[in-house]
Amino acid sequence: MKVDPVLVPSIATGFGGGLGRNGFVCGAVAAGTMIISVKGAGKGKKKVYPVVNRFVSDFQSRFGGVNCRELIEVDLKTEEGMAYLKEQGHKKCKEFVHYAADKISEILDSENIFD
Repeated sequence: MKVDPVLVPSIATGFGGGLGRNGFVCGAVAAGTMIISVKGAGKGKKKVYPVVNRFVSDFQSRFGGVNCRELIEVDLKTEEGMAYLKEQGHKKCKEFVHYAADKISEILDSENIFD
């Protein structure tokens, strides 16, 4: 499958802040789910969902949740929330992204992942 290289870094732009700063599912979790889904293309839900569930469970076990607002403990739609994000929130978010990327890599490197 050929994908426009300009599209790749842009495709998940709106995931940040729990989907456009709404505090819902962490963008790193959403992006990880998307990567698993692409890797499992054509395998069907019965094969892909357990892999997604493993990833989400691992993330939740590590950080205590998967929703942005509970992870960073602020509302990004407020001035206070945005000030927090600028001062120290990005450090937390960076940790979430790194963990998700490492976990996705580990999961996808497993042999027979969708068997």
